[in-house]
Amino acid sequence: MIFSLDNFNLGLTICEDIWDEGPLLKDYKKKGVDIVLNISASPFHIGKQEERYTCLQNVLVTMMFV
Repeated sequence: MIFSLDNFNLGLTICEDIWDEGPLLKDYKKKGVDIVLNISASPFHIGKQEERYTCLQNVLVTMMFV
């Protein structure tokens, strides 16, 4: 789902959608999405934050944590 807010195009992802640069994120890139919002309910454990940063770095999409 892509929607606009002010001058930004926002793309919505759910949990594992950001684990790799699959078809959804490639489509968002092509359509000019500026910010990807990710809804996730993964349980917390030590090291989870570093795992998430690594995943995000691997997909090369500009994202913002909200």
